[in-house]
Amino acid sequence: MTNLSKIFADALIDSDKSRVAAGRIRYIAHSADLPPLAVSHVNDVADAAIRTLPTIPPYHHPADGYIPHLTVEPELGPADFAWLETLPADPNAVSYDDARHLASLAARIDNIKTKTSERLLVQQRWLPVRDAYDKREAQHALAREYGTIPDPVDALAELIREETTDEISDRECVARAVELRNRIFDEINSRRERSREIALKTIADIEDQAMQRSATTAPTNTAAQQKRTSAPTF
Repeated sequence: MTNLSKIFADALIDSDKSRVAAGRIRYIAHSADLPPLAVSHVNDVADAAIRTLPTIPPYHHPADGYIPHLTVEPELGPADFAWLETLPADPNAVSYDDARHLASLAARIDNIKTKTSERLLVQQRWLPVRDAYDKREAQHALAREYGTIPDPVDALAELIREETTDEISDRECVARAVELRNRIFDEINSRRERSREIALKTIADIEDQAMQRSATTAPTNTAAQQKRTSAPTF
């Protein structure tokens, strides 16, 4: 029999953030020729994981909604630059729709030949707005609630019993299950902590970038600001 306990453990770890992964746990119960007791314990874990997982609306960053043109990017015209002047001075006050359009202008100037002054004008408006939405995304990750991971020892013990070819006592099955359960919980807690650390670092970096843009002295970090290509993995 395949290593069902490991497959189960991986799915349970992933279920901390995904109902799809929690559904994979239930699939394990029906994909193998398991005795009724094992099926019952595995289904109990799947049900509990799904039941306690909070419904979290995804965060949509305006930069992620831009779809590049399939042909040559159109150059920015006078109307585009006139529109920039209508944006609020406070980047936190720029609406999502306006931020999305601004992100498209910033992406377009990276794909077309344009004057340095025009590029700077777009970037001066876009970078603070991008940072504002990046910060909200990190704060969204920090505020995330987690479900209660159910104790999987009974299910693990039954799976270990089924996948072990040698004779194994009930006591040994439970001992192995407890050891694996502890590793599962350690990994889940580690992932949660890494997500928190990434979010906190993102906020600190954004605040540092904002200070550098408004600084009247030469910046200590002269590396070019990287274009956003994907959202941080929180």
